[in-house]
Amino acid sequence: MFPATVTMDRVFTMARNNHKGDRYTEFGFEAAGRKYYAVEVPGWPQIEAGMTVTALLERQDDWGSVCGWVNRQTGEITAPATGQWFFMLAGSTLMVVATAASWRDAEALLLLIPVWLICLLHIVPRRKIRRALDTLSKE
Repeated sequence: MFPATVTMDRVFTMARNNHKGDRYTEFGFEAAGRKYYAVEVPGWPQIEAGMTVTALLERQDDWGSVCGWVNRQTGEITAPATGQWFFMLAGSTLMVVATAASWRDAEALLLLIPVWLICLLHIVPRRKIRRALDTLSKE
């Protein structure tokens, strides 16, 4: 991941959306005379002209690959949410445990393996992004 700091001179075409439980904001901005379109950030952060952010980009100099950012004026961190994945992990585990006849009920416990894998495949990268943004916010 690549950090990039920018001051947005102008912000345009902002839309806040939900997709499969994930909130995100899509917008365009102009900085130092250069325009960036279809920038997508997790959540619904406050975005306005004049703000300075340090973004974490998946690919260097590609603002279409924003993973999250730190607002340098307010210290607000915008990162992908993990709550719904933790809820799915805990909820599915409780549901299977509550309905299984015993801990030796292998079939019921085997049902958890794909759910755990799916949840962990979403949680681990999101936590990694959050930790990187926390580190950036302290610089």
